[in-house]
Amino acid sequence: MDSVRLKNYRCFRDEQTAKLAPLTLLVGDNSAGKTSFLAMMRALWDVFFEFRIPDFKEEPYDLGSYDEIAHHRGGRGGRADGFDAGFSDKTRNRSEIAFDVCFGKSGAAPIPVRTRIARDGAWIEDNFAPGEPRKVRIGTGRGAWENAATLELDDSYIVDDRFTLPRQLPVRFYLRQVHDLEPIGNSPAPSQEDIDKAGSLDQPRRHMFHRRRPFASAPVRSKPRRTYDPSRAIADPEG
Repeated sequence: MDSVRLKNYRCFRDEQTAKLAPLTLLVGDNSAGKTSFLAMMRALWDVFFEFRIPDFKEEPYDLGSYDEIAHHRGGRGGRADGFDAGFSDKTRNRSEIAFDVCFGKSGAAPIPVRTRIARDGAWIEDNFAPGEPRKVRIGTGRGAWENAATLELDDSYIVDDRFTLPRQLPVRFYLRQVHDLEPIGNSPAPSQEDIDKAGSLDQPRRHMFHRRRPFASAPVRSKPRRTYDPSRAIADPEG
């Protein structure tokens, strides 16, 4: 990842972008957002590469429930209706790819409800909030279009006793012909070239980067404490 974007996530209210280098150090006081940032890097991987709902309570980052993760604006602003994250990176041919995901609430847990992937002027946006009709939108330099008919969610949120996301291959498997799409706004009628260009984003994700899931190491705690207990003669290595 070359950069990571966050909005309405924990302490990150307004949209913020962090540039990443081969060696990046996070320095800050407690509750400054270091653990939240690291947890989101792993969550982005799970959504983009694995099509899985991230577990924000997976060790060593226990961020709690949705109400503890979505930013609270205070006063009448209340808690955000959703929170967003994304990243940008270079593929093997050096073209830049951008991925964004919006998280909503299911019970007490945060789950992805919208994803968007863009590269070389083309993009796909997939809206699959539980209980709502699936809406797929695509765009190129010529305009933007969305599915003309209702799309059924072929893949459940629960597969093999674990949470998963609908496979995000809408152009190849759902929007195969120009008559499957209708223009958004003043966009012209779609062409097969538009579909093919957006469809190029449907290639298997792992072939884009050939990388492994980010490794999360300890000691990292959601409730920081001293590295030692002053009332004890022996230092505590679990601080």
